[in-house]
Amino acid sequence: MDSRIVDKLREKLSGRPKVLDVGFGTGRIVFDILMSLDPIQIVGIESQTRAQIQSCLQPFVYHGITQDKGVLSLVSDREIDLFDYYQHYAKTLEKTAVDFDTFDRNVQLHFEMEFDKFLALDKSRFDLVVLFNVLHYTSLGEPLNVIEKVKNILTENGLLLIAFKDYKHSLTNLDRQKVRVDNIIQHLNNDFDLLLFEKFEDSESTIYVGQRYALQQP
Repeated sequence: MDSRIVDKLREKLSGRPKVLDVGFGTGRIVFDILMSLDPIQIVGIESQTRAQIQSCLQPFVYHGITQDKGVLSLVSDREIDLFDYYQHYAKTLEKTAVDFDTFDRNVQLHFEMEFDKFLALDKSRFDLVVLFNVLHYTSLGEPLNVIEKVKNILTENGLLLIAFKDYKHSLTNLDRQKVRVDNIIQHLNNDFDLLLFEKFEDSESTIYVGQRYALQQP
């Protein structure tokens, strides 16, 4: 995750935050957050099966943090193995790797978990919710509904991190909708203070970080 994003999150998050990553995919953002923010807990939900995600990945060969192919190709007897990848990533950055006990205590990842199903099962609030390149997978008109639901599970002054991909092609050969970034940002302005908005040409992503300034009244 880009250092500018991490710096902004560090600046605004206090203590050890509780984080929800919606659509964690290969897990890349999960370990970026775990390494960078020292959260008390990360909950990740992913609607696809582990096998579906693995089928999109090449066999794991570590070429450095800018060229990795994801972490799910590291197969082990664990539900998902981010730890081995951590060892490579942490060594590259000359940081201390996270041990198994810390990982198991702080990270909960759930495959085949739709967002609505998760909301029905878990009534927690989160200090940071991450929607990283997931909104274009939703049905037409659904992005704004997803954001409304996210607003209800954020703590007061909680943060929302969104990455937008502006294309339709999908790894699963299903059409993605073209997300109207301007519409979403206009909608967010009603309840969030804009902290960061930037386009990253190398990844074809637009990044938004906003801070919730008031809890939505029931």
